[in-house]
Amino acid sequence: DAPPDYDALLDSPSLRRRFNIQPREDEGREVLPPYSSAISLRAVFQRKMELEGAVHKAQNRNWTRVYVELQGTALTFHKCKIPGILGSKGRTTPDFPAGTTKGELLQSYNLQHADVGIAADYVKKRFVIRVRAEADQFLLSCHKIETFVLWLQSLFAAIDLAPPLDDREIPRDLSVPRRSRRRIRVEAAAEGATDRNTELVRQQEEILQSHFPALAGPPDSSGEGEGSDSQSLGASDSRSLAPSDTIPEVPEPETPAQPAVDTTSPPPRPLTSAGPASASRSSNLLARARQAIQSTTHLSQYAPHPSVPNPSISADGKWKPTHHWSHFYDMMYAKRCMAILTHRSPRKSNLVIMKGKQWIVDWATGSLTRCEPPDYGE
Repeated sequence: DAPPDYDALLDSPSLRRRFNIQPREDEGREVLPPYSSAISLRAVFQRKMELEGAVHKAQNRNWTRVYVELQGTALTFHKCKIPGILGSKGRTTPDFPAGTTKGELLQSYNLQHADVGIAADYVKKRFVIRVRAEADQFLLSCHKIETFVLWLQSLFAAIDLAPPLDDREIPRDLSVPRRSRRRIRVEAAAEGATDRNTELVRQQEEILQSHFPALAGPPDSSGEGEGSDSQSLGASDSRSLAPSDTIPEVPEPETPAQPAVDTTSPPPRPLTSAGPASASRSSNLLARARQAIQSTTHLSQYAPHPSVPNPSISADGKWKPTHHWSHFYDMMYAKRCMAILTHRSPRKSNLVIMKGKQWIVDWATGSLTRCEPPDYGE
């Protein structure tokens, strides 16, 4: 049977009035909201080209000043026009001088399959960003850490938004700081704990030999009583050990009986003369030992002077840092949360966008192959 005629359902006037759809008065004349991009930045950077055409080293590797714009997912570079001494006055920053305008367009990049991070292996400048866009790789250097962090966050967001919806990945987390990897710590960890302990013992032995020669040398003037007693004991021991010596023994005059002298233990020191001298010598040794420990750089922070109070401990016994937290420390923490991209870091993908077309790159040879869609004609 043929399907029912739905027009017959609207024969009723009530139904026709109910389902009758009429155009609005402003049909086709609606006012659309203005376009705005959440990612819109501009600044003046120093740029250094590293690679051109996937694997070819750039011919001009000098630092040049450029006017950079990030509008959505488009990264453009222009020549920088900075006014002279008599130029316009206004709010100026090292990364965007007052009166700076953009000049001729140099390059424009699409951020699909791009990669960005901190150039941790470049140490000649402080705040350096490495960007891999399309088939080029270059460095961007700025003066202030605020510009450095803001552009890194914006570039990460633009790269996450650049791919199509089906190809987008989960955005990377920028709130957890990475582990601190200092060169000194890496070298010390490579040597091993045993080598560090051996080196520490050797250094302490050298310090003791250089600062405390009195411990290994002859006794000083303050110990004359001790030296005479030890010499008399040594002579009596030598006579008792050599009774058949050729030297004739002279009989000693009779004296009242005295208690036997214990040769195994040293004689008691006189409290009147040797006590202050030994106390002063021990205090001198302690002072020199403390100075030697504090002169060692890696132990100085762990050996504070006992007479100086610790400024980090308050009166109630609680510890708090001596420095006051500032905006700069917030920026340093944000910098530690950013990803690192070194020159030898592997590529995120072998796909690049060049001149509006997608290519497959062989990073070993640098050859480009056009990425064609699959053939659906079978």
